[in-house]
Amino acid sequence: MLPIDPQWYQKTIIYELHVRSFADSDGDGIGDFKGLIGKLDYLERLGIEAICTTARTWPASS
Repeated sequence: MLPIDPQWYQKTIIYELHVRSFADSDGDGIGDFKGLIGKLDYLERLGIEAICTTARTWPASS
């Protein structure tokens, strides 16, 4: 097992995103995790090493 640096986050590029507005995989106009997964290579090419997603919020049911 590799040693864990307790201050890894100080040297890491972390990108926070709101999944619902980031990438839409099924064309309904609402971002989703499939869309996010499809963009992971792109985020890596940008140098992003970790992502943090905002709280999952969905519209209230009628």
